[in-house]
Amino acid sequence: MALTGYVSTMTTVGARLQTGTGACAAYGTASASNLAATATKSDANTVSVVIPSGVVLGTTYRICIYGLASGTLLSTSTAIGQADYTVIADVPVLSPLTGPAGGGNVITATGTAPYLTGTTTPAVLFSTATCPATYATPDATKILATTTRTDSVASITVPAGAVAPNTYYVCVYKGNTVGSSALIGGSSTTYTPGAPEVTLSGTTGPNAGGNTLTTTAAAFGDLSATALGVNFSTTACDTTYEDTGAAATLAGPATRSGTTVTFTVPSGVLAPAEYNVCLYNGATDETSALLAVGKGKYSVTLPDVTTSPNVGATATAKTITLTSASPILSGVTSPGVTFSVAACPSTYTATGSNFAGTTPKRITDTIGSVVVPTSVVLAGGATTTAYNVCVYNGTAADSILLSNAGTYTVAAQFTVDADPIALDGGPAQGGTLITVTGTGFPAGADAITASLGGSPLKNIKRTSSTAFTGVTTAHAPGTVALSVTTAAGTIIRSAAFVYSYGITVQPNTAPSDTTRDIYVTGAGFLDLDFAEAGEPSGNSEAHVYLVDGVYDATDTTPTEKDNPPIAECEAALVLSDTALLCSLNLEDKLVAATGAQSVGAEVPEGVYTITVVNSGLTASAAAAANPVVTISSSILTSGSTFTVAPY
Repeated sequence: MALTGYVSTMTTVGARLQTGTGACAAYGTASASNLAATATKSDANTVSVVIPSGVVLGTTYRICIYGLASGTLLSTSTAIGQADYTVIADVPVLSPLTGPAGGGNVITATGTAPYLTGTTTPAVLFSTATCPATYATPDATKILATTTRTDSVASITVPAGAVAPNTYYVCVYKGNTVGSSALIGGSSTTYTPGAPEVTLSGTTGPNAGGNTLTTTAAAFGDLSATALGVNFSTTACDTTYEDTGAAATLAGPATRSGTTVTFTVPSGVLAPAEYNVCLYNGATDETSALLAVGKGKYSVTLPDVTTSPNVGATATAKTITLTSASPILSGVTSPGVTFSVAACPSTYTATGSNFAGTTPKRITDTIGSVVVPTSVVLAGGATTTAYNVCVYNGTAADSILLSNAGTYTVAAQFTVDADPIALDGGPAQGGTLITVTGTGFPAGADAITASLGGSPLKNIKRTSSTAFTGVTTAHAPGTVALSVTTAAGTIIRSAAFVYSYGITVQPNTAPSDTTRDIYVTGAGFLDLDFAEAGEPSGNSEAHVYLVDGVYDATDTTPTEKDNPPIAECEAALVLSDTALLCSLNLEDKLVAATGAQSVGAEVPEGVYTITVVNSGLTASAAAAANPVVTISSSILTSGSTFTVAPY
């Protein structure tokens, strides 16, 4: 510091800092109450004094200036000037003022002057009270931190012991000598550590709460209060407890025993929201400080529900079932169901875009039903619109959600004609091109699927909104239903198509004096019981015949068929439902009257057909059988033609 107003004749000056504000004593011997200081005359009117390191924070000193025209200052020298000086610490600015729980982060304390000049090893305490004037022994309220420094900035690592809900003054000392190292920087603002994360006994629970959670942390043992507070918050935890307004339904009491805190999840905790669990050191509104935060989010566990059917036509009332693996309807007499494009609201809402289902019913604890309302329609120009099916424990405004959303998708309506296929039937191995008629068939790849008796049509092509074509695939012989599916659902027309035995043979030629193995493809072979080699060709079992034209089992005589087989492909071995092997004997043709082989009589050269029959009986014998046998045989196709010739 500098003092002015001294006579120009002084050549030697000195200074003492005398405690108190009394009159300056003689120069005297330096002591704790009469500190020696270095003084320098700068000009005729100015003396500069360097404040010694022994000054004490908060103490006021009388600065006494002494001088002689020449020579050395003596203890009897009297003061020629004086001024008062009070020792205060710098007030560094903290940045940042908050940080994570558990410390380890670095904050800075920047002084308004180079307050750390000459201090090589400053010491820093985090104090819950205002900074002591001299360095104090660290304890629970004064926590030692590590630091590095420049002349004006201390970089401080926040100690792990600085915990919520406390706030701390940051105190910088010249050293770490207890009781004597002076405070050189004390923050006027405080540092607030974040609330630590604690592990909860569970992070999921039922809708509307009621379940109990616990958590344990060593810091809880330091609390004097046993009654704490808890908030469930969809946003970050507030710094103080809330028990009014919307937060009141998400607030509840918590009890502490030692290091363990126990609380009940409040009824306002509803799906589908996720919550931060916030623990406070009391339950006083806007006062009790945040103590800890649950690790991770708390969410409501809801069972799944499936809808059947889960598709339908736009604006069409339709009954669907709602099924869950959990007893979601236990104790529910009148459930509520809504259809919503958006996510299901946490409580029952049947306004706006949340459409109320018609006559929802509880069937069992796990099954319910509802009629889709006609307000469930296609949105805009979309080809399909998916709705969330939301199930509640009632239809009051506070009725809660019981499950995750089911799904129901609507599309444009379509119809299938009562007699949708003009062609009556085709061969069992498939390959028949058919046309299906109706209305409202949608355009687009894979927009239509269809099947006959469960066998899918392939190469489906929409020719107009009223028709599409497809090619049949293999199916066992018989009358089958047509099933047509679009995004709007499935329509079935019974007895729409008849599959007949239709076969293909390879090879399709052989000389008359040979026995040739034949590979036969078709469909429905697994349902047939073929005769073994050597058995009569006219018994009730299935056979593979060589026929001159179209096989006809009708009797023209009591024992003879109208157009009987010429020869038999014996020992049929079924390889799959669509393939078999047999051995065609062209050396011994059959006797029409008996069905026995005529040994040595070869099959004449000519063009024949291979025919698979489900029974070798005549029509009259089949009609007299018990049970009655219906004779069926493969139809005549180009693939079943067989030529007997010498090549």
